[in-house]
Amino acid sequence: MTEPDLSSFPKSLLPEQLTDQQRRLIQIGMLFGEMQQELQTLTERYVAPYGLSVMAWHALSKIEVLGDDATLTAIGERIMASPSTMTGIAARLERAGLVVRTVAPRDQRASILSLTDEGRRIQRAIFTRYFQDLSEAVERVDVHLLDDVLKAFQGILAGLHTLLDREPDDPGSTMPSKT
Repeated sequence: MTEPDLSSFPKSLLPEQLTDQQRRLIQIGMLFGEMQQELQTLTERYVAPYGLSVMAWHALSKIEVLGDDATLTAIGERIMASPSTMTGIAARLERAGLVVRTVAPRDQRASILSLTDEGRRIQRAIFTRYFQDLSEAVERVDVHLLDDVLKAFQGILAGLHTLLDREPDDPGSTMPSKT
């Protein structure tokens, strides 16, 4: 295993001696961050010709997934956008003719976004290119290795869920209580 470059980590935050598991965790975190950055850059290439931001494209994708439940709040929660950011994205998508906004029948205060035919065409064109290129990128990786990576990430995610479900042990803890 290659030693992770720890020069970007504050030395005071690292234990004196790292276990193999801690080294792997740091390496996974660094690779995951690098992959996110590369995927962001790749996605920006796909959305730019359509005058979209990556967040706007993610919103288009969530609108299709959510269907009749595509409120600004629901979309924003799924793409991690604040309400004000989501309002701006919705306005830009509406001006571009990619979505239509209607009042939610169950809550007159909420807006539901629906894709127009043009919005659906663009969303699918971007996704098709993204999926093709991503498939090409992972062609070099053995499918069994991908299964192992999937299982590892599922295990890490389960561990994170356990942490988030746990109440803080110390009243002065910076970990917020789950309410």
